[in-house]
Amino acid sequence: MNYLKSRFVFAGFALALAMGAPHPGAGVHAEETVVAAEDAGAPDKFVSDLLDELRQINASDEDGKDGKVREALVRNMAVPQLQRYLIAGDIKRSATDEQVVEYNQLFSEYISAAIGDSIDRLVDRRIDIATTTERRPGDYVVRSKVFSDAGEERAVLDWRIRDRRGKLFLTDFFIDGQSFIVERKAQFTVLVRNGGFDALLEHMNDVIADGA
Repeated sequence: MNYLKSRFVFAGFALALAMGAPHPGAGVHAEETVVAAEDAGAPDKFVSDLLDELRQINASDEDGKDGKVREALVRNMAVPQLQRYLIAGDIKRSATDEQVVEYNQLFSEYISAAIGDSIDRLVDRRIDIATTTERRPGDYVVRSKVFSDAGEERAVLDWRIRDRRGKLFLTDFFIDGQSFIVERKAQFTVLVRNGGFDALLEHMNDVIADGA
């Protein structure tokens, strides 16, 4: 796998959507509790509302739709937690204080641009929310199914939602078991190992520019 491709994860995702690859599981274990929608309520509604908002943006004729998609994603994601996680450990130890400051300044725009391309390809498809699973208190996986225009099931799309003091945030999503955040962390690791922290900053700037 070539981790230096800025959207390497989504090449596999697009193939899964096109080919209907079997779902190998998305990290939800048997001991976790499947919560009835009327009991969990908020996590599946959160996902449904986010999809509706993104569809409305895509359907509008206004200029600047990409920017509005990014704003919606940043507003609904656990940005500070993702920002820390993706460079935790050896990646951060390899950076200077100035490089970390630049990374922090770029992160919101970067992560929303990186996710936005994939979301754009999904939101106009039929997506049915199936179940909400509580992994542990306040940590949910909302499972949904993505269908082709012909009505055939093409992929399983799981949304990981975290409840932080009564407010819900998106912390990750999986297509057919592949985690966006775990794959992105692996990409960051390879970038820094091969080219130093400056290579990571260059990659972030490239993704932001591509989506501008």
